[in-house]
Amino acid sequence: MDFHIEHLNNISGTNSSDRIYHLTYPPYAEDSPGKFAVYIILAATCLTLGLFGNLLALMSIFREKILQVPENMFIVSLIASDILVATCVLPFSIAGVVQGELYFYPKVTLCEFLGAVCWIACNAAFWSVTGLAINRMILCYFPKMYVRIFTWKTTPAIAFLPWLLSFLTYAPTLSTWVAYEYDPESMFCLYDLDFWPTNFYQFAILIVSITSTFVSIVMTVFKIKQKRRSLSLVAPALHLMGGFMTVPKDDFVKNDKAQELRKELNDLVMNFKMLSCIFIASLIHWVPFVVGILSRHIVDYGRDFWTFATLLGHMQPGSDCLCYIIANKFFRMGYRNVLRGIFCCKKSDMSDKVVYSEVANGDGGSETALNTKS
Repeated sequence: MDFHIEHLNNISGTNSSDRIYHLTYPPYAEDSPGKFAVYIILAATCLTLGLFGNLLALMSIFREKILQVPENMFIVSLIASDILVATCVLPFSIAGVVQGELYFYPKVTLCEFLGAVCWIACNAAFWSVTGLAINRMILCYFPKMYVRIFTWKTTPAIAFLPWLLSFLTYAPTLSTWVAYEYDPESMFCLYDLDFWPTNFYQFAILIVSITSTFVSIVMTVFKIKQKRRSLSLVAPALHLMGGFMTVPKDDFVKNDKAQELRKELNDLVMNFKMLSCIFIASLIHWVPFVVGILSRHIVDYGRDFWTFATLLGHMQPGSDCLCYIIANKFFRMGYRNVLRGIFCCKKSDMSDKVVYSEVANGDGGSETALNTKS
C-alpha cells in the first residue's frame, strides 16, 4: 500500500534507540475526537453484547432439551464464529483506533494472525447462515430425505462445512498473492485493499453465499405459503371427522390433528423469521464494506468511511444474538433460564409450556412429523 506521510513521531524502542515511524494519519483521538468516542462506545457495546449474548445462546442450546436438535448445530457454528470475532477482532480493532499505526507496525505476526482470523471467522458466519437456509429448504421440500440426512451423527459434520469452506477460501491467501497488513484507513489488519484481485475474490465468495441463502429463503417462503393453503383446505375436513369418531369428544379435541399441524407450521414460520432476521442483519452489516472494496479504485472514501464500514461488519455478533431472542421464543426461554441459573433463581420448566410437537429453530422430530404426513 502506498502511503502519504502526514505525521511523524519518534518513540523509544526497547533498546533505548529512537525509531521513526512514518504515519499515514495522526491518531484518531486527536484527528476526530467525537468520532473516536462514538467508535469506542459502539465497539465496546458490540464486544460485550456479542460475547455474552452468544455465550448465553450457546448455554441455552446445551441446557434446554427443546433446543437440543441436530439442525441447531448450524446455530452453534454461527455462534462460534461470532464469539471468535468478538474476542479476537473487536478488542484489537479498539487497540488499533486508540493507539493507531504505532500499535501494529512493530507487530507484523500479530497483524497477520488477526487478518487470518477475521477472514476465516467472518466467512464462516456467512456460510453458517447459508447452511441453515439450505437446511430449512430441504426440510420443507424433501422431509423424508431430511430425516435420513440430518441426524445427530451427520449434522455436526455437515455444520462444520462452513468452517471447512472458509479455510479453503483462505488457503490462496497463504501465498504471496495476498499480504495481510495494517490498513491505516480502517485501522485494522486486513488484506491489501488496494489489490483489486483480492477484492474481487472476496466479493465472489460473499456473492455465492448470499445468493445461495437468498434463493433458499425465497423457496422456503413459497413452500410455507403452499403448506398454509393446504392446511386451510384440510383443516375443516379433519375437524368434521370428529363427529364420526368413536373416541370421546374431549379426547379428540385434545388430539386435534389440524390444531397440531397448525402449531407445527407456526413454529416453522417462527424459526424461518429468525433465519430471515439473521440474513437481513448480515446484509446491513456488510453491504457498505463490500460496496467499498468494489469501488475503492474509483471513489476515495476516506478514513471515516472505512473505519465505520469495517466496524459495522464486525458488529454482526451483537445483532445475531438479538435475532435469537427477538424472533424465537425458545431462545428467549433459554436465555431466561440460563440467567436464572446464574443468579440462583428457580428455573422455569419449559416442558410444561411447550408440547412435544413444538420446535426450536426447527425441531427435527416434530417438523418431520408435519412434513412426512403432509
